[in-house]
Amino acid sequence: MRVISMLGLPVRSETGDGASGLHYRGPIDAETLRLNHVEIDPGGMSRAHHHAWEQINYVLSGSGVLVCGAEETAVSAGDAVLVDRDERHLFRNDGDTPLVLLGVLGPESVGQ
Repeated sequence: MRVISMLGLPVRSETGDGASGLHYRGPIDAETLRLNHVEIDPGGMSRAHHHAWEQINYVLSGSGVLVCGAEETAVSAGDAVLVDRDERHLFRNDGDTPLVLLGVLGPESVGQ
C-alpha cells in the first residue's frame, strides 16, 4: 500500500499542439493503472489526442466541455466521463473557474 499526496507532486504545464492553460500532477503509476490530477484554466483546453487504453475522468470542480470527434458534451463537478480506447478527445474549460479532473488510465503498454 502507498499513500501519495497528489497536491504535493510537482506541476507540469503543457502548451502547444492546441493545448493551453493545462496543468498536470502525476502520473502516479501502479501495475495496471495510472492516475493524473489535471487542471485546465478558464478558456484553456487539452490537446486533441487518442490512446490505446480506456480512460475515466472524474470532474472534481468547475465545468467545461468534452469533445469526442464531432460530439461536444457539457461536464461539471460530480461527472464521471469514460473515454473509449482510440477515441479522439479533448477537454475545454468554458467556465469562469479552473476545471479540475482526476484521470484514471491504463498504463501506456496496456492495449498496445
